[in-house]
Amino acid sequence: MSEATWQLLENLNALAAGLFLLTAFGIVAMRQIKACLNLFILQSLLLAASAALLGLRYDSVHLYGVALVNLISKPVIVPWLLRKTRTRACCSSGPTPRSSALPRSRVSWAYR
Repeated sequence: MSEATWQLLENLNALAAGLFLLTAFGIVAMRQIKACLNLFILQSLLLAASAALLGLRYDSVHLYGVALVNLISKPVIVPWLLRKTRTRACCSSGPTPRSSALPRSRVSWAYR
């Protein structure tokens, strides 16, 4: 590879790292679960792209494997499991959990 190609791969990897960091701040700032999940998917794709770029840069089959596993598991399987769990939790007909683990008498005592 030429020096310009290596420099381009390093710059693209730095861009992916910067966007990865921005998505991390976005996940922290979000309050809606669906938006957090979408940012998580974007973050996972950026991580897979970074691993693929590093695999191309260093000609490493292992990094291609990391990128492939990350591309399959994080943006596809994990969100599917989270959506499935959220659907089950929202639609279950069991008793609603208490908002506080402390008995009412202890809570009222704490605010006197």
